[in-house]
Amino acid sequence: MHVLIIPSEHFVTPRYPLGGIFQFQQAKALHDAGYQVGLIAVGIITPRFFFRKYDYPYFEDVNGYPVFRRYVRKFYPQRWERPARSIPFYKNLGLDLYQKYKERFGVPDVIHAHNVQFAGFVAQAIQESEGVPYIVTEHSSKFRTGLIAREWFSPIKKVFQQASALTAVSQALANNIDRHCGGQCADVLYNIVDSFLLDSPLKDRSSLGSGFCFLNIASLDANKDQYSLLTAFAKHFKGKQVSLRIGGSGPLERHLKRLAQRLGVQGQVIFLGYLDRPSVLREMQEADCFVLSSRQETFGVVLIEALACGTPVIATRCGGPEEIVNNKNGLLVLPRDPVALGEAMVRMVAGSSQYSPEALRSGCRVHFGEKAFIANVGRYYNKAVSLA
Repeated sequence: MHVLIIPSEHFVTPRYPLGGIFQFQQAKALHDAGYQVGLIAVGIITPRFFFRKYDYPYFEDVNGYPVFRRYVRKFYPQRWERPARSIPFYKNLGLDLYQKYKERFGVPDVIHAHNVQFAGFVAQAIQESEGVPYIVTEHSSKFRTGLIAREWFSPIKKVFQQASALTAVSQALANNIDRHCGGQCADVLYNIVDSFLLDSPLKDRSSLGSGFCFLNIASLDANKDQYSLLTAFAKHFKGKQVSLRIGGSGPLERHLKRLAQRLGVQGQVIFLGYLDRPSVLREMQEADCFVLSSRQETFGVVLIEALACGTPVIATRCGGPEEIVNNKNGLLVLPRDPVALGEAMVRMVAGSSQYSPEALRSGCRVHFGEKAFIANVGRYYNKAVSLA
């Protein structure tokens, strides 16, 4: 079967090497499973890069499948555009790139669009022009946070209604889509865990040292709520042989570093900055527990990445994590509650030995590994082709 994938973000560019990483992993899994795979990615180059170079390959072979990209510079952010202007822009850009793809690799059997804004609109245009069926997988937190303007709902619902299948990366997000768009019953298609992590050696945690290490990898912003994490950590572990390592960057980085100083734990909290994939693997392997303190998540890929490395997790009940974390692999607490988070961290320090790295990885593989994803997504592809 020939599958064309369309992401909604820039796809693995030098400026954004992790852009479209979920689609990158899924495309690889599909290709390895014997599917013919291709990918087209369109979008805009934001005003902050207008006077700076933004290099990217227009066409390249990635892991054995073709990728076409086209990004257009604009003087203003795309979020300022009304649907009547924004949707035709993306449709025309996507149709043009699709024709280039079709000339070289033929007509796909099915299109897999990731996020209705704006891959879904491109898939809709291709279907209306070429008759190729499409499915949509929604990842966007906008349906959970209510950040979609009402003028967008009508065109979004049309994309969903014309899709052969509508899926979301968690049941929580599927429920939000139904609530906002009325009657759009999405199935659940979980994200895939990186095989690079699943196939890595499991480290012997008993040899990692006497101190306990918590790890958090996320954007340093209000939603990821490292404020609650630092507050909880300082209350229970200040001056003890316990450390907290925080990977990532974001608008609150300086504020969080000052907070760590004010709380008196600057010597125990290490800010790691941006981490590439090998660095993420190393940090996940060496941590005793991964903590995700978010206020809301549509899924929580970092949680399955930690589990793939045999590391137990603590997460907030903020949407997606409830479908990943259970009493066999970690602890769940309410979001925005440093007290509950701190108590869970204390419990983890005392009881982390109950979690078998082998069992954590095995459970992760069963639910989020390549075989599980291929089996699940194949049902939707077959449905789309049969209805075409």
